[in-house]
Amino acid sequence: MLTPLESAVGIIVDIFHKYSYNEPHHDKLSKGEFKCLIQKELGNLLKHPNDPHEIKRIFDDLDVNKDQEISFKEYMILITTLIICTHEKFHSSV
Repeated sequence: MLTPLESAVGIIVDIFHKYSYNEPHHDKLSKGEFKCLIQKELGNLLKHPNDPHEIKRIFDDLDVNKDQEISFKEYMILITTLIICTHEKFHSSV
């Protein structure tokens, strides 16, 4: 039986692979795959999940090596940032 934290880690990995399986590399997110992930999985956490300029800005910020794809490590920058922001928001409302 997995702990809640172990389950959360598995979900984070599964979500990445749910969107990274198609084009052109199976272990990276293309711009289109990234856009789908943002809109379908993070639409409630971002202010403008359907704004193409905002999605491009986030993509460009995450694409550290500038290969026009998001690797799992680059994706984890997004996840870590969202977790930190959620933690800070939780503490600011207490």
